[in-house]
Amino acid sequence: MKHGLVTSTMLVAAAVLALAGGAQRAHAQQGTGEKLAEYTAAARERLGLTDEQVEQIRPLMEERNRRFAEIRERHAGDDSRAAKRAMMKEARAAQTDYEAAVEPLLTEEQVTEWRAMQKEMRAEFKERRRAAQTAEGESPTTPTP
Repeated sequence: MKHGLVTSTMLVAAAVLALAGGAQRAHAQQGTGEKLAEYTAAARERLGLTDEQVEQIRPLMEERNRRFAEIRERHAGDDSRAAKRAMMKEARAAQTDYEAAVEPLLTEEQVTEWRAMQKEMRAEFKERRRAAQTAEGESPTTPTP
């Protein structure tokens, strides 16, 4: 369950950062694919995923990533706070669906380790979000109109 959340957190972060413009969006998508491959390899090792588990999870990841791409596309060019919130809400729904499909494929031990990975990725996501807000001239704690 958490394996997908970690990956989606990375994808959501890329999606939020990609709203700034077309070139940035294309770069974020390319980077996301590379990060996804890196994450899959790391998760396989850290969680001890079997080949069978990887093959079962891969199509679920692809579907979730397709949904993320559609969400990014729908909100492309709209930098408003409302659009960012809507995008995050939609991404969370896609992630929840993904987790519900993946969780039964993992052992209890894998779920526990996945949660640890999720916690680490959340911390990284928050830091990237703060950095992006600072780069855009926003205060990370002050909402924009």
